[in-house]
Amino acid sequence: MKIVDCDYFIVGSGMAGLISALQLADKGKVVLVTKERLKD
Repeated sequence: MKIVDCDYFIVGSGMAGLISALQLADKGKVVLVTKERLKD
């Protein structure tokens, strides 16, 4: 198991999760957890 240090941990890559991750990226390290791989 890998331990990752982050400032913000977001569960879900729906619209709200993605917008939150983008807005928080300027404030610290963000980890976004999804059910599947992110697609381009």
